[in-house]
Amino acid sequence: MMEKLELEYNDYVSNIFVFTIRDKVEQYYFSCKEDWFLDDWVYQLGNKGKDFVSVMLEKLANDIVDLELLKEEFRRLNQEGKNFVIETHYPMLYIDFDNRVLKSRYYEQALHKRIPNDWIGKYEDFLNEIPIDCRYWQKEEST
Repeated sequence: MMEKLELEYNDYVSNIFVFTIRDKVEQYYFSCKEDWFLDDWVYQLGNKGKDFVSVMLEKLANDIVDLELLKEEFRRLNQEGKNFVIETHYPMLYIDFDNRVLKSRYYEQALHKRIPNDWIGKYEDFLNEIPIDCRYWQKEEST
């Protein structure tokens, strides 16, 4: 799991945030967009009855980002007025492994089309579908 996050120096075109749901567990990953070509996952592992999702997510385990770490980084960016950094680091993919759905906001490539045959892929804004307590980019209300 990622222990430090410095978004100011990130190439936001290559490295993206991915919101996932697997076994009803919500998780963020921060990794290279090529890591999320799901059709490649199937191809790389051959379709020999292997659970390609488990194998590939194990390989990406170091890219998991703790939600509190994300919220802390965005609080800092907000305090420093670094709006461009904030705006370029919203989640770009929403992947629901339980229901085999991938939604993309990534405009550079058609990631929503790079999915296994039995999946649903859509290019649409999904930010409102992410639970409120997982929306690290929103300013928290002070109580």
